[in-house]
Amino acid sequence: MPCARNLSHSGSHGRAPARAFCVFLIQALVAGALLGAGPAAYAQTGGKSGRAAAYWADVLRVAEILGSVHYMRDLCDGSEGQVWREKMRELLKATEPDEQTRELLVGHFNSAYHKARIAHGRCSGKTVTEINRLLDEGAKLSARLSAIARP
Repeated sequence: MPCARNLSHSGSHGRAPARAFCVFLIQALVAGALLGAGPAAYAQTGGKSGRAAAYWADVLRVAEILGSVHYMRDLCDGSEGQVWREKMRELLKATEPDEQTRELLVGHFNSAYHKARIAHGRCSGKTVTEINRLLDEGAKLSARLSAIARP
């Protein structure tokens, strides 16, 4: 399955890969799957669970990034197909969320997809810049998630 590559403003693939974001979905989240309760449980405690709450906030953001990138990469490149939806499936599999948490994660993915669709009707320099920004943010999240130990 292909991994993300930064796009150039011409819409073609650039040289600098953003592979860290793709790779982390399995590596970082395997450790995170050991955390147990999902973000819904932590939300009910007022977010007082420290590292676990931070972990789930990052996982929710990853779901949003995946939704946005799924729409925009297809808009600008068209050759990746369902890669980003598959990455979302991997995220769900790796985190093994309860049903409420699963719905929350899927909701974040879908909401971000629709927001991107509204904001980006065609591929433009702005769209490409946003894709690359999101891929960079995803790579940073991957590093942070990889560093989180079980709370």
